[in-house]
Amino acid sequence: MNPANLAIPTNMKPYTVAFLYPGPNYEALSDMKKPENFAIQAKHLEGIRANVQSGRQLIAAPIITKSDKVSAMAVYPAHVSIEQATEILQQDPAIVTGRFIFEVQQAIFPSLDNVKMEY
Repeated sequence: MNPANLAIPTNMKPYTVAFLYPGPNYEALSDMKKPENFAIQAKHLEGIRANVQSGRQLIAAPIITKSDKVSAMAVYPAHVSIEQATEILQQDPAIVTGRFIFEVQQAIFPSLDNVKMEY
C-alpha cells in the first residue's frame, strides 16, 4: 500500500496529555464533606483554572465512569513538554497529597485550536 493513499487526517497536531489515576490516599481524600478535602479540591481546581487561563493547559476532563483506572485527563499544548507538564502536575495539591498519581504522554489529536474551557 502506498503511504500517499492512507486516509490520514490533515488537521492533526501534537499535544502533551496527562492521565490522573487514584493515588494511595484517593479514598481518604475524596469525601468533599470534609473541609480539608474540599480545600485540596478547591486548590486543585484553582490550579487548573490558572493553567488554562495562562495557556499552559487546554483541557481538564474528569472521567465519569467510576473505576480504579483513569480518574481524569489533562491536555497541554505541544509547547508544554512532558517534563514541563510533569513539573506542573507535581505542584498540584491533589497530587502532592496522594489523591492522584499521574503519567504524562505525547499524543496527536485533531487540532484543538478552537476548543476553549470557559470560566
